Amino acid sequence: MPFAKLWSPSFVPKPRDWPSEVRVVGSCRLATQQSVDESTDECRALLAWLDEGPPPIFVGFGSMVFDGDEATAIILAAAERADCRVLLQSGYSQLGGGAGSLGGWGTNARIRAALPSRAFVVGPCAHTWLLPKVAAPNPYPYPIPNPIPNPNPNPN
Repeated sequence: MPFAKLWSPSFVPKPRDWPSEVRVVGSCRLATQQSVDESTDECRALLAWLDEGPPPIFVGFGSMVFDGDEATAIILAAAERADCRVLLQSGYSQLGGGAGSLGGWGTNARIRAALPSRAFVVGPCAHTWLLPKVAAPNPYPYPIPNPIPNPNPNPN
């Protein structure tokens, strides 16, 4: 039975001892660009924050469930130590005290005001629109919109 592993072989090549029916194929992407209504208050707030400084590091964990408050504290401490800005996507664990998976952009001014100026939190949004605006996305669980090219497209 064939299997496809959805990560870039530039990050982790296919192990030599895996059978031929297992292929590392890279990421999957939507064929069309997702649209975002940039006229909403939440989107305008995000765009204004993005314009205020250098592109941030994007951190989001989608549907993974863990202690979001503890993870937020660790991420914010790391951003402080690295002297960088960070864009948190709240997800199921509600990073940054965010709205979680059902809140749309969902973050309100009270939540944003509680974060340091180097941090911003968003709820679900189109990654094909958002990730090109950041310095570095963490790759889980979504594919990077412009993945690293595969230098070996036929690993078998």
